[in-house]
Amino acid sequence: MKTIEQKSENKNYAARPITITELKPHPNADRLKIAVVNGEDVIVDLNTQTGDKVVLFPIECKINPLFLTTNSLYRKGQGENKDPEKTGMFDKHGRVRAIRLRGVVSKGFIVPLTHFTFLQPDNADLLSEIAQVECFDTINGVRICEKYVIKHREQKGQKYHRRKNLSEKIVEKQWRFHYETEWLDNNLERILPPYSLHISYKLHGTSICAGCVLVKKFSWRPAIWFANKFLGGNESYHDVWSSRRVIKTPKYKKVDRVFYEDDIWTRVYTDVLQGKLTNGLTIYGEIVGYLPNGGGIQGEYDYGFTPPEGKEYFVNKNYGLFIYRVTNTNKNGVVTEMNPFEVAVWCKNNGLDAVPFLASGKATDFYAFNEPAEDSREEEKAANLASWRQHLYEAIKNDPRFYLEKRCFMCKNNVPAEGIVVRIIETGEAFKLKSKAFLLKETEQLDKGEENIEG
Repeated sequence: MKTIEQKSENKNYAARPITITELKPHPNADRLKIAVVNGEDVIVDLNTQTGDKVVLFPIECKINPLFLTTNSLYRKGQGENKDPEKTGMFDKHGRVRAIRLRGVVSKGFIVPLTHFTFLQPDNADLLSEIAQVECFDTINGVRICEKYVIKHREQKGQKYHRRKNLSEKIVEKQWRFHYETEWLDNNLERILPPYSLHISYKLHGTSICAGCVLVKKFSWRPAIWFANKFLGGNESYHDVWSSRRVIKTPKYKKVDRVFYEDDIWTRVYTDVLQGKLTNGLTIYGEIVGYLPNGGGIQGEYDYGFTPPEGKEYFVNKNYGLFIYRVTNTNKNGVVTEMNPFEVAVWCKNNGLDAVPFLASGKATDFYAFNEPAEDSREEEKAANLASWRQHLYEAIKNDPRFYLEKRCFMCKNNVPAEGIVVRIIETGEAFKLKSKAFLLKETEQLDKGEENIEG
């Protein structure tokens, strides 16, 4: 078994070993500094020095209670600290929050490598092993951090049924839920100067996935034999739809559970998507606006829609669907992906809306790249490329076309823009960048116990 592992596929909430390369004074606090990590500010104490090897815990991850106790990181009354004379900043949930401390927004929590020695004190190489990995969430089988999730309270009258294995119905490799989009600042090394970037507005709604995929007609062996012999096979194309995590199609759903009073995903499929999904095609989109009961799909984020009056409830008036991804899956399970421009054309041809487009162009159009001299050493070339990526990131963050740190231009209510999605055309990879104002609002919602509903 590996000593240090990244078990979860979701790297957004993994711990990341880094070396402090830039520190600046806090403008309003003499006893604090600001570490600049991939272009983002993280507040640290005065003991932190340039060159220190540390570990960064990202915002909205949950840190292991044993780690917090051993390193005395709980606030008074929130948890048991090994050294009762010391106090930290964590409450009982162990959640890393986005915080504004004396005018500076901190996006993460940094600890020295020595905080991990208790996990394997006899192994002198543990700290050096940690410093060499990209990210991790587990050491010696102990889960160090994970995504913080509010425990869902079961509503009265909810009925839970036995979970079915989707492979009993949906053919293997035909259905894929949408992946968790990773942070842009953690993936700057994926961008090269010749690459083309497509930048779109990020909407704060609830996700839907809908596709026409191969489904097994029968699971009983005699029926399978009959289908293969007389019906042209045991597989046929059927529409399937889901939230981000749960199949909602009545025939194939995994569990009879809804977070909203109205099954908004089935409504969107029926009212908007039915008849538009060709064999093998899958769309991924964001549902925004209001629910039939007048409540917001995501609180105050109305995106220009209006609450329903009485029992009347209409698409494009009370709610809307914006599509950000379209794929095609062949019978062998091989996926091809439309680029953002093809997605926009497909949406237009089908009377649907794509997510708002903001800008596109070569990466060097957003920030010029100066080629190093041909006789430069490899270290100099690498440093030049890394410096360009950081400047590119700053240029994108500060570009007024992207509305970062501004109010949402689509909403009637005064709410901050969520952020943007940057897609690399050549590789098809997409990364998100959220505004600091939105992260603070998201943290506030979690503090209140409000779940970011994705079903």
